Amino acid sequence: MGSILIILIIAYFVIINIVAFIAYGRDKKKAEKNEYRTPEKTLILFAYIGGPIGALAGMQTFRHKTKKKKFTILVPLALVLWILLWLFGAVQVLPSLEGNHFPKRQKSASTWMETLPDDMLLSDVVLPGVHDAVTNAVQIALFSRCQSESITGLLKDGYRYLDIRLGVTETRKGKELYLMHGFTYCLNGLTRYKADRLLKECTKFLKKNPSETIVFVVKYEHGDETLKSFENLLNDKLEQYKGYVLFTDSMPTVSEARGKIVLFRRYEDEAGLGVRAGLPLIWEDQGGHDDVSLNVAANENGSYTVYVQDRYCYGVEDKWNAFTETAEKVKIEKGSGDVLINFLSTKGTMKYGHPYYFANKLNKQLETWLTEERKQPQGWILTDFGDARQARLIYTLNE
Repeated sequence: MGSILIILIIAYFVIINIVAFIAYGRDKKKAEKNEYRTPEKTLILFAYIGGPIGALAGMQTFRHKTKKKKFTILVPLALVLWILLWLFGAVQVLPSLEGNHFPKRQKSASTWMETLPDDMLLSDVVLPGVHDAVTNAVQIALFSRCQSESITGLLKDGYRYLDIRLGVTETRKGKELYLMHGFTYCLNGLTRYKADRLLKECTKFLKKNPSETIVFVVKYEHGDETLKSFENLLNDKLEQYKGYVLFTDSMPTVSEARGKIVLFRRYEDEAGLGVRAGLPLIWEDQGGHDDVSLNVAANENGSYTVYVQDRYCYGVEDKWNAFTETAEKVKIEKGSGDVLINFLSTKGTMKYGHPYYFANKLNKQLETWLTEERKQPQGWILTDFGDARQARLIYTLNE
């Protein structure tokens, strides 16, 4: 459906620009013959309904209306406006259309964890997850957008690891926690996306699907507050949802985690909150590395070890090699509590990248790797612009 819509949109723009070009040519001929003319407002309208290129080409080719100020201003202005709209569409709409071209989500996607053994450690479950979970709508989307679906959509698709980036901002009502990617804010419509809204969406899903769990991995992304202050703000926020949050000092079993948000943190517990701070899931920022054989790092987190591959400054080939080599070389002993976190997301080697470009290529490789090559990776697998089909390919590895 998405591909058909894209084709129809492209066809419309091609046709309307051709029509605009012809209209300017015909009007020029009518002017030369002193015949009834096309109204000027109609000619300008062609540019604003999608034909600015045809209108400008017609003006220059036929030397028509090139000395009239309203045409030399309004038609180029229409082109600028359409370029901005096309860029917006390429960043905000196209990933949603192309990123969800697989069959619709399965009914079982919302409850896929119900068949897992109760005594299985959460670290032994192959979890589909998302990097920068709430970035389906975000400021400076060309560089910051990493998902095409909302949190509710992702959970219904089967994703269970949410990479949560929070920032603190001073408001008239006091300090508020917002979802962020770097210094950019995630958006809920035209407003900034608050942590409260995220927690409501998560608890609403768990209330409806008590067999499931959400691995809720928090990072302090941006703000002038101290880490201690941030921790206390988050703790106050979570208190309102404590019936749905699992505070524990060890890797939980599936039974313990059912119907719960399992809180993990990517920072030290400077506030001294203990168990309420969440389970540590801490690793040093990885970025890229000149030696691509150094892809995965082992990090001791109390009673368990976290193996992480998060090389987000690699190009497609190096990133794919980092992902597959990590999946094939790192073997987690079941029941140990150790966990493997393997990111497929990357922004490329430049300072600012376009995540969708890389995800579009890497996600296709992942599907082939799981279906045609029938690989059986362990751990928690995190992607950008994932959809229901991709989540299903990952969570059915548990069967």
